[in-house]
Amino acid sequence: MPHLLWLYAEAPLHPGSGSRVSYVDLPVQRERITGFPIIQSSSLKGVLRWMALRKAKANQDGWNADTVAALFGPGPDLEELKGPTQASDFAGAISITDARIALFPVRSLTGVFAWVTAPVVLKRLVRDMKRADRKDLEDAAQALDLTDQAQVVVSPSCQVVVPLDQARKVVLEDFAFTVLNDNQKSNALQTVANVIQNSLSPDNPFRAWMPSHIVLVHDDVFTDLVQIATEIVTRIRIDHATGTVAQGALWSEEMIPSETVFWSVLDVEVPRTPKNLPKPLRPEDGIQLLKDLTHGQVIQLGGDETLGRGLVRITWMEPAGQSS
Repeated sequence: MPHLLWLYAEAPLHPGSGSRVSYVDLPVQRERITGFPIIQSSSLKGVLRWMALRKAKANQDGWNADTVAALFGPGPDLEELKGPTQASDFAGAISITDARIALFPVRSLTGVFAWVTAPVVLKRLVRDMKRADRKDLEDAAQALDLTDQAQVVVSPSCQVVVPLDQARKVVLEDFAFTVLNDNQKSNALQTVANVIQNSLSPDNPFRAWMPSHIVLVHDDVFTDLVQIATEIVTRIRIDHATGTVAQGALWSEEMIPSETVFWSVLDVEVPRTPKNLPKPLRPEDGIQLLKDLTHGQVIQLGGDETLGRGLVRITWMEPAGQSS
């Protein structure tokens, strides 16, 4: 059974896509068809493998060379543990999707910031949640649509609304939007906020903000915000002999802001390992190993690790009928 994972950025995140001739030298990974920021599944899988390998080297929590190979496939990094090293021998059993953006934090005139989402985002989220046997948001997502780019939907407890021009407004970045007076849509958005809030770590200090700081914007507005409201960081390297910028050492990086929320879907198939393993790994055992490894933990994704960036906390959403 696939499981849905939530990824909450606790520091600015740079899942790099390589250099580009643009006003930003090093942009973040984005979907081709939407332009939405993503974290590619290869990045997620690589970090999970590295975490599992550390456990295997310490022989902790049921991890060893065989379990790492069964879930992630053979590799040269298993040579030290005398595990299978030829990647062509068999594929790993883990399957993980790109992490897609669910909520994007945007500067707000009041309330510090708001998490924005859009109907197209929620439709995708509902589709992936169904794969994980969760239908919590199906009715809410169907009720949430917007036809006017100048309007937004807020929850009943929203704290980012301001009175402006004799109307209720939400000001995001430099744009003012009129709050749509629709109780059905407001309650549906409250449901979305509650489901995501309950899926995040209790240690998250902004977890309580979720119902009061969520805003639904038009699909096109969301597309614009995730393009213009990322952070652009200029980096330099100083030549210590001259005290000036070293030749060619001035560049800019794009960052996905902290407090961004992503989701991904993870599944484990029947391992393809040789039958002579001491104890073949069952898919449900693999899921449990991965959950114990990552649930509630902070991992590092993307570039600039030594600058404290890319810190992401993972939480697992259980299929219906299962407890955490």
